[in-house]
This record gives sequence, C-alpha cells and structure tokens, in this order.
Amino acid sequence: CYYWSDSNKSMTTWPGKPMTKSGTNDKNQALYTFEVPSGATYIIFTNNSKQTVDISYKGGNIKYCPTTTDSMGHYKVEILQ
Repeated sequence: CYYWSDSNKSMTTWPGKPMTKSGTNDKNQALYTFEVPSGATYIIFTNNSKQTVDISYKGGNIKYCPTTTDSMGHYKVEILQ
C-alpha cells in the first residue's frame, strides 16, 4: 500500500508498505489488510507489476475491490459496503 497526502507527498516510498493477508472471501479470493497512517489522504494498491488508480482516502475501515482498468492499465476500484 502506497500512501500520501497533499501536504506530504513522501509519506512512504514506492511501492509502499506490505499488506497482511487476512484470509479469503466467499469466491476464494485473497483478502489483505493495512492500517493507513493518520494524515494520509490518498492510497494506491500495487503488487509491483499492476496497480490501482489513485484512491481518495478519508479514513476508517474500507473495503475495495478492483474493477476495470483505465487507459494506463491501472485498476479502478469499487468501494464495497
């Protein structure tokens, strides 16, 4: 997970910090967790070869699911309730 804010664009270095595998969902897809530091307002998820678009982050526990890709091949995400 790579994260930053408008006021601190170097909160971490690319490709970010490792996430923790926390199990699988009902479709047998891997689930991962990560605690985003206070003050971060954007995140990107990456596996070093593919990544998501920039995701606006307002805090709290949120579940994301990758969907289609944009013109640069970055995954768009859907927020799951």
